[in-house]
Amino acid sequence: MPSTRYDVPATRSYWKTRGLAILRTFSVGLLLAVALGMLLVGSSLGVWLTETFGLRNLWPYINLATAIGCTILAVELLYFVAPNVKPASW
Repeated sequence: MPSTRYDVPATRSYWKTRGLAILRTFSVGLLLAVALGMLLVGSSLGVWLTETFGLRNLWPYINLATAIGCTILAVELLYFVAPNVKPASW
């Protein structure tokens, strides 16, 4: 069994490794695009949501929480899914 750089045996097959890499790439890209979109277009979206649903006081918090949450989720996804070891806990 081939060993990786960190002395952890490579137990995943080639196709599973490539599939997970592609899935992680698109997942992290989507999460970071949503976070960036919320920061760039959030004020315009906030105006529309305020007119439609009346979220005037809550929107800045929802906007920032969504951007920060998506960024943290992207980093956690890489940290817990990328290595070929079982994490201790989430």
